[in-house]
Amino acid sequence: MEYKNLQLIEHKIWQLVLLLVAMSIFFLQCEQPDSTYRSLRSQALTIDPDQKEKEITSFYFKANKNDALEIDIPGIIDVEERSIYLKVPYRTALEETSPDGNSLVELVPVISIKGRSIDPPSEMPQTYVEGVPFIYTITEGNGTTTEYSVNVGISRQNDRSIDNFSFLQIDNPFLEEDVHGIINEEDKTIILELPYITPLDNLIPTISISGNLISPINNSPQEFQDRTAVTYTVTGADSRTRDYAITVNLSHIDLSEISIPGCNLSPIFNADNLEYVCYLSDESVTSTLTADPADQTAYIKIDDEPRGQGTQSHTFTADSGDNTISIRVAHTTTP
Repeated sequence: MEYKNLQLIEHKIWQLVLLLVAMSIFFLQCEQPDSTYRSLRSQALTIDPDQKEKEITSFYFKANKNDALEIDIPGIIDVEERSIYLKVPYRTALEETSPDGNSLVELVPVISIKGRSIDPPSEMPQTYVEGVPFIYTITEGNGTTTEYSVNVGISRQNDRSIDNFSFLQIDNPFLEEDVHGIINEEDKTIILELPYITPLDNLIPTISISGNLISPINNSPQEFQDRTAVTYTVTGADSRTRDYAITVNLSHIDLSEISIPGCNLSPIFNADNLEYVCYLSDESVTSTLTADPADQTAYIKIDDEPRGQGTQSHTFTADSGDNTISIRVAHTTTP
């Protein structure tokens, strides 16, 4: 009898031990995140090397690397198309031509990239054929590659024009993005629109020309004034010159127009005037005021109510007597 009791007690003890072991395993599993969570967490912390940038950030033929050049020649980069265009002076062309009769130039490029390496490398002399793309390949650390095509044009002897005038963010870090000039070749004018807070005393332009020289020189700091032209002069291979008027316009936070149907506005609208009287034909009328800012990114409040960016409207009912409506414009959400 005692032996059976001992067996029963021993059996109960083993059951208890097994139960404790099972409970321990269960709680340990509960304390660990499930496999789905671990997978997501791992993905969130892993940087996919395929997503790293591989691009050419600048491409130059610099005068201090090329005896045939008197000025630096910047490449115009199209990131979406992975292409770069440069136009070099007439006298840089070699005497010989390609088998197809195209002109040749032999120049040393200076290249900046995002990526591990570029082939051919920067500062390796190359012979470029006018009208035939030259391929550069950028390689990332994981072995992935991106190709850029470089196209070189050659000015003609009587060329003397500005082909591109830009303020690049890489040279002007206070800019949020590159700003490209609008060229009017007929009037020989170039206009660039900049944010109203842009400092104008030390802007660095990137200029592409068809010709031999430009003055002031490319990539040199220049002082501009709002809506005041600065003259740049291009000299061709034949020594003839042509002037371009470069104007920088700062975006203003003035109103460009106020309109109220049925209203005679006094005085006549002028952006510098801040107070107007509106004479309505009826003593009590419902109408709509439209406020149009000169800069469509500006924010407008009408009667202290935020309306948003750009042109805004406000419907009101005017009673007899004076009805004052305030309009405020600013480059922030709280004008």
